[in-house]
Amino acid sequence: MKVAFITPMIVSNPVGGLQIRFHQIQRVLERITSGELIIWDIGDQKPIDLSSPTLLDRGHTEPQAFPPSNGVIGILHDIATLVLHTWPFFVAQSLIGQRDRILAWINEEQPTHVVVVHPYATELVPDLRRRNIRVFVDCHNVESDLAQQLTSLIPLGPEKLHALVLRRVFEQREKRYLPIANEVWVPSEINAQRLRKICHGNVLARCVSNAVDITQYHAYRNDITHDIVFPAEFGYRPNALGAEILCQRVLPIVREAIPDSRLVLVGRDQKGWAKALQHEPDVHVTGEVPDTRSYLYQAGVIPVPILQGSGTRFKILEALALELPVVTTPLGCEGLDVQDGEHLLIREIDEFASAIISILLNPSSGRILGHNGRNLIESRYSLEIIEDVVREALI
Repeated sequence: MKVAFITPMIVSNPVGGLQIRFHQIQRVLERITSGELIIWDIGDQKPIDLSSPTLLDRGHTEPQAFPPSNGVIGILHDIATLVLHTWPFFVAQSLIGQRDRILAWINEEQPTHVVVVHPYATELVPDLRRRNIRVFVDCHNVESDLAQQLTSLIPLGPEKLHALVLRRVFEQREKRYLPIANEVWVPSEINAQRLRKICHGNVLARCVSNAVDITQYHAYRNDITHDIVFPAEFGYRPNALGAEILCQRVLPIVREAIPDSRLVLVGRDQKGWAKALQHEPDVHVTGEVPDTRSYLYQAGVIPVPILQGSGTRFKILEALALELPVVTTPLGCEGLDVQDGEHLLIREIDEFASAIISILLNPSSGRILGHNGRNLIESRYSLEIIEDVVREALI
């Protein structure tokens, strides 16, 4: 078995759920192939030698599958793309400029299995199948479903138009290419059900859950505070909206009961949406940090107020791995095998404040949730368990 991985980017220090998923799949494939994995980096537009001592992290900005164009030209391009997609057999391509080179590399390397990342390289599936290669498509989200949700958050204008284009392009890709693949990997059974509906049942979907390397997460708590710590990528609209909800609807109620409580927003904030919420000492915004764990270790509670999105939340898995108490919405923990009151608290937004207050005033209850959460991670969401799932799929 010779495995090739066609990925948007190689990253050694992933930031955000999308990059963590890339990194997780890469690590699992490396372990299964005993380091013989071959990789094409779409961002660098070339094959990558993982054994090279000069291999450096390219940075923390993943390439876009369909980046928007600026100005009037961009608007006209998006309108034309929408019109073309009214024809059921048209699917916009994103690998123009390196598609032929990728296929030439495949012909030279002769892999027996290829893993591609949706939506970046899905268009290669037909060409790979024609070469009698077993093809697996990894999906961090059901992209068309996510694009539809995000479109509703964007005000009228060019950005909303481009979001409509993405929804249509992703849906066409999923309908046309995913049924051809040998398997499609998704983070949860709920995602698998959505894909089957989009593809009219003609897709073989396997749940390859998001996971954490439990050797990197230790239940060490130092000087537990009344900090409400929300780790996230704040350039992603659902996270930015969640931060706004915490600031405006949750924190004022919590501070009435616990005056020294504060909200700490930890993570990359490329668009400045989190920074706009900063209000010391009540709301502290860190920006991108090398390691979120130093903030998480001091957290009294981790809120995950997600109202839009797809996939499963790495932030919840990381918090549970650290034995931290979590309060989340039903959508926030969708697809995870968690139970309310046993592993975390599942609440609607109007109940977030009271749940957070109860944990901050009764830290022993938070410790019980955290302990149960860690046990769940070890039994269900460790990297070793996901490795077994991927190995079974490939063999």
